[in-house]
Amino acid sequence: MREEEVSIIENDALLEVECVHREGLLLDVMTMMRELGVEVMMVQSWVGDDGVFVAEMRAKVKENGKGKKTIVDVKNALNQIIPHHIPHHDPYTLASSDHF
Repeated sequence: MREEEVSIIENDALLEVECVHREGLLLDVMTMMRELGVEVMMVQSWVGDDGVFVAEMRAKVKENGKGKKTIVDVKNALNQIIPHHIPHHDPYTLASSDHF
């Protein structure tokens, strides 16, 4: 499961992300947005009991010499760092490094 919604109206952006949680994901998203010139102003995030990470972010899109980033630019950046699928983990199978 993976969803991302991006809305940009003038300089205001709303980003909504829902995907499999991994450690450091929120920091990676915020860092990527900053590198794009999208300044995150507010974040609300949580991880559900099912391991799904949800984040809602409000941001300002800054103009640089080449103009402002578009919805497509932001979605492409998110696609680089958000997990694409839920990894399958069988709790009854030991990893090869596990020994008794």
